[in-house]
Amino acid sequence: MSKRVLDVTAYTTFDYLQGSAAGIDWENDGIMVLNVDSDEADGVVRLSTELDPMDQERTEQHADHVELFPDQARTLASKLREAADRVDMEVDDD
Repeated sequence: MSKRVLDVTAYTTFDYLQGSAAGIDWENDGIMVLNVDSDEADGVVRLSTELDPMDQERTEQHADHVELFPDQARTLASKLREAADRVDMEVDDD
């Protein structure tokens, strides 16, 4: 991924995932960076994503950020675990 907005280091949560950007009548798939960090001074957990601009035909280079309070981050983590467990159970049933 060239000319990233997000800093990608050995500590980045996920530096190569498959992601997509979508509009009403289009969708572009590509490589995505996803990072989770915290800002203790502001009391938030930050979830950041960036699609590789080389893979995108319709979106300008940018990164998206979501700031969550600790209880919201825990709710998200719980929902992610539940979804992962459902997928695991479905895969095990096959």
